[in-house]
Amino acid sequence: MRALPADQLNEEQDIFITDPPYGDAVKYEEILDFFIAWLRKNPPLEFADWIWDSRRTLAIQGEDEGFRRSMVSAYKRMAECMSANGIQVIMFTHQSGSIWADMANIVWASGLQVTAAWYIVTETDSVLRDGSL
Repeated sequence: MRALPADQLNEEQDIFITDPPYGDAVKYEEILDFFIAWLRKNPPLEFADWIWDSRRTLAIQGEDEGFRRSMVSAYKRMAECMSANGIQVIMFTHQSGSIWADMANIVWASGLQVTAAWYIVTETDSVLRDGSL
């Protein structure tokens, strides 16, 4: 497995799993810096060839038209490199209907087809959130 920018993909793959950035989404490139600092001192054997850089400059960022075009380009390239029986799994959660619509348009503009969706509750009401404890 290799981590590459989508525009550098050149080998057929059976599966792509992504968690696209959008809206107020988690900034994985920032979280990765934490794990790099923690693991780099004594990396597990599985990470022997790891690139110890979050590659922050490669992150697709924003919410404007340029962001949407970059996302379409990335998903289109993944679709081009997907095997005939391949699949793309996109983990996407957001409360905004307009951001969901944008993401749907990105997926369709890239040439992919949505074949299934699962609704997952990611935020639940609790007394912890209320501060009642």
